[in-house]
Amino acid sequence: MVRHHIILFFILFLIYLINGTLSEPSPANITCPSPLINDPNPSLFKSTCSEGCCLRCPFVNNFYPENKIDNIYYILSFIRIASFFAVLIIVLSYIVLPNKREHPAVTVLCFNSSLLIFLGITFFYTGDHKRIQCANDITQANISNNFLCGIQGIILIFTTFTLILYCFLLILHLHFQTVWHSNIIQRCYIIFQMFVLSISSFLTLLPAITKQISFEFGAVCLVSYQKAEWYFWTPLAVFVISGFIIHIWTFIHIAKSQCMFFEHGFDESTFSTADTTTSITKKEVLNAIKIQWRALMLALILLFTFIIYWVYKFISIRELSPLTSIEEIPAWIDQWKSCLINASALPINAQNRCSSISMPHVPSISLIVVAEFLTSILGISIFIIFGSSINFWNEWRFWFQNNRIGHLFEKPSQSQSHQTSQNSESHSSWV
Repeated sequence: MVRHHIILFFILFLIYLINGTLSEPSPANITCPSPLINDPNPSLFKSTCSEGCCLRCPFVNNFYPENKIDNIYYILSFIRIASFFAVLIIVLSYIVLPNKREHPAVTVLCFNSSLLIFLGITFFYTGDHKRIQCANDITQANISNNFLCGIQGIILIFTTFTLILYCFLLILHLHFQTVWHSNIIQRCYIIFQMFVLSISSFLTLLPAITKQISFEFGAVCLVSYQKAEWYFWTPLAVFVISGFIIHIWTFIHIAKSQCMFFEHGFDESTFSTADTTTSITKKEVLNAIKIQWRALMLALILLFTFIIYWVYKFISIRELSPLTSIEEIPAWIDQWKSCLINASALPINAQNRCSSISMPHVPSISLIVVAEFLTSILGISIFIIFGSSINFWNEWRFWFQNNRIGHLFEKPSQSQSHQTSQNSESHSSWV
């Protein structure tokens, strides 16, 4: 009798185990509400997965209306490509035109070449942003799990620093030339070039060697937010802000010099400033102003773009970092998931319906558009600054005139030679 009870108990225990096992849904049987997807490997802990469902990579896109962020970046990609070709015209001009093959025009060429490569990274992800953003469906890319992300990040970091440093070098050259009447930058041109490349290389290798390049939000891979402040933003800020201050100093000096002409009613072609014994012609001052307004616009554009993009990244990091925290999940996440579950049973787009819950807690679309748009139009802005010069197009006109097939075997006439030399003299500036 006891044996029968033991057998019966054992059978009931087996039935309990079987029913208990079957009652627990396996991850493969879980139906996750869109845009969430099934966790392919639930045995591994992932901060963006919960209860068998994961955020799809890139995870921040899940909190906006469906395809909203992708469509924004698709449009911005075309703007970046337009900027790329605008800068390409400037770069080709500084390579082809004979009057732009010496310092400081060579520095302008280096600056625009850096900008060209900076914008050229658009081709890494045109048509498929996830190619550099994701390692798989639920894992965002970094230098370790996505080779393309690593290469793109290295190129972007290097060209960003060379872009800023070459601009800083141009501003420094104009400052020494205008305020101190010194050509030290031109005399030590090779040394300063090595300085730019060395600093840029060091600040690029630092995050690359420490494997701190990853995709977190936005369109591209950059320095990971844990180290971005010290590896990227602070060094950039040093050169951007100091360059802007130096250029304001230069511009004020020119303005004071110009005012002296009008205040003292100089009719002579030259005058001497109070703080220098160097004689400066009025033509030189006016020419300096013509040069400096372009440099000032260049400095303002880079400073404004840097500040807006830095604010955008700072706000984004602050708002998105709690989403990947293992210590505490924000309360609104549960509300958002509940909304997805409820909305998935209705004939509506659950992601669009529930985005009203999540969007107040993620970077605003307007901030994303403004920050990314400013970087996208950098090439167009630079083209307007350099291409708005009449001399720029005159040089191209003279180049085409002198390089026509019929003219290759002709000796230039005296008037043509005079015109070309006059043009060369008027274009001796870096613009």
